[in-house]
Amino acid sequence: MKLTLTVILAMLTLLGSSLLAQAPPAATSTLTVTPGSAGDSADVPAANILTGEPLPTHRSPLHWGQQSVISFSADQFYWFNRGLDATQQADSSATQLSGLLVYSLHHKGVGMDIQYRPGVWFTDNGSKVDLSNQLFDLHSMFHVRSRWTMSVTDSFGSIPYRGELAYGGLMSFAATGTNFNNLYLQTGNRTTVNNFALSNNFAWSARDNFSLNLGNSYQSTTRELATSIPVVGPGSNGLDSTAINSNADLGWTHRFSSHTSATLNYSYDYSIFGPVEVTSQRHSITAGFAKVLGHQFRTSGSLGFSYQPSFTANGFKQTATKSLVGSAAILKGFRDYEFGASWTRSNSFAGVISSGLSDQFTLTAAHRFGRRLNGSVRGGYLMQQVEVGPHVRGWMGNASLAYDIGHQWSWTASYGYIGQSGISTNPYGSSQVVSFGPKWSWSPAR
Repeated sequence: MKLTLTVILAMLTLLGSSLLAQAPPAATSTLTVTPGSAGDSADVPAANILTGEPLPTHRSPLHWGQQSVISFSADQFYWFNRGLDATQQADSSATQLSGLLVYSLHHKGVGMDIQYRPGVWFTDNGSKVDLSNQLFDLHSMFHVRSRWTMSVTDSFGSIPYRGELAYGGLMSFAATGTNFNNLYLQTGNRTTVNNFALSNNFAWSARDNFSLNLGNSYQSTTRELATSIPVVGPGSNGLDSTAINSNADLGWTHRFSSHTSATLNYSYDYSIFGPVEVTSQRHSITAGFAKVLGHQFRTSGSLGFSYQPSFTANGFKQTATKSLVGSAAILKGFRDYEFGASWTRSNSFAGVISSGLSDQFTLTAAHRFGRRLNGSVRGGYLMQQVEVGPHVRGWMGNASLAYDIGHQWSWTASYGYIGQSGISTNPYGSSQVVSFGPKWSWSPAR
């Protein structure tokens, strides 16, 4: 087994690198990247699907033509009560090898970035190999005309049931105005997500932009084991639950200055749930703002109204609902540390398939200790509405350290905690995970 791990790690060193999926900024995206500046959203560069930071514009030392290896890592995970079940106290361990490959092509107003994160899990003392842990992201942008910019994005993620807690990262970057969230409820099931978006931005004048965004997303959760928590969702049969969401978004942005802007958006969502077919619709109108208050100090917020007509799910008639939706974020950077706080109320996918809304609250803080050691602490709370039974609630915490050992290498260690409640058929408890391992990550600035 040691020989197998050595061979695979060597292959990843040559072929790939590390982790996490960013979906396009649609209503049902897996992760959310929120621009904290007052700039043109069409010009936001592709983000690293692991960190949320902008992708490097230069090729890494490990490259073949336009294809570069950005990072790779080998991590050892230890779960405590991995089943997140108050009656199941089984511990577990796994080894993960992963990498991040990026193909970039930028020429005369046309840009394309393709990211692929291969991942291999070795579980149950290395006796089982899971290749389903895969992440993919495509981001392309081109100028159709001088005032018309179009972008196409597609993100795919396949996450094993053991991986949801490992991906519960929360990151904020005050310097880039990015708030990167991945608050997942751990369901004990396998999750598959794909998000596609076609975005158009029209510069009507120097201060006014209009946008038209069309998107389609697919989510699926599958019961992994007979002892797993039952799959929930409007069209769930107890073993599987799926959702296909098509949405259209029309927006207007007015820029008062280089530091202040306001937005007005209307969005329409049409969802088909399965395998027992159920359909629902949602209309939303929101108004928002973004303001840069100073050096690495950014704020943004939005507030609006959402209406969902009545429909029937799981044999129960769901009455029409009127709800407030919105978001708020503050990001502040200092010389050696930065702080971020955010709130979002939307119909974004949060690990449990539902036609309802979810509330997410996050706090993040990062600090640099000297020249080599970086640390961060993160926390979050999530409340997901469901059609039948009590709402599902989750609270998460994470602390991590990264020690720079030179030549783009670092040694990382992290601790994560998640607690949940809400599904009456199988009450949730709490789960913890500890991970550590080496990582190579290329950055032109280092």
